[in-house]
Amino acid sequence: MGPGSGGQYPPSPYLPPPAYPTAYMGGPPQSGPAPGIAYAGFWIRFLAALIDGIKILRKILAAPALKPYAVDEIHPGPKVTSDEDILAFCRKTGSTVYHPTSTCRMGNDPLAVVDQRLRLRGMDGLRVVDASVMPDLMSGNTNAPTIMIAEKASDMILEDAR
Repeated sequence: MGPGSGGQYPPSPYLPPPAYPTAYMGGPPQSGPAPGIAYAGFWIRFLAALIDGIKILRKILAAPALKPYAVDEIHPGPKVTSDEDILAFCRKTGSTVYHPTSTCRMGNDPLAVVDQRLRLRGMDGLRVVDASVMPDLMSGNTNAPTIMIAEKASDMILEDAR
């Protein structure tokens, strides 16, 4: 690697949240349910994974095989060492990895937006062919599954055209 070369190694915890548990708090129905404790636990684990991810990445980049190539840490910087400071950095700079899924889910139940052949319910001639049809969030990158959805959709479109 020459001068000016660099890398970016953000921690990306792929943790789908639990099915949104709720607890009825005894108020009127209009007040809605209160978030359950399991959902709060998810966020605690997620934030801990971000902190651990920075620490693990630092250990990997300090390993003898990579140390010659990891000259400087720019962000969050070598002075950011406490869990609180690492978390503050993550909160300030964190963002999504632009892999939205599950907003137009596929299924057989009344809440599914598309059927098992990716046809939009209630509108003839329109299919949804992207990561939004995934029924649930996944614990991994969405690229390969989205390609698989598109490949299968093209087969179904050709079948239905015959």
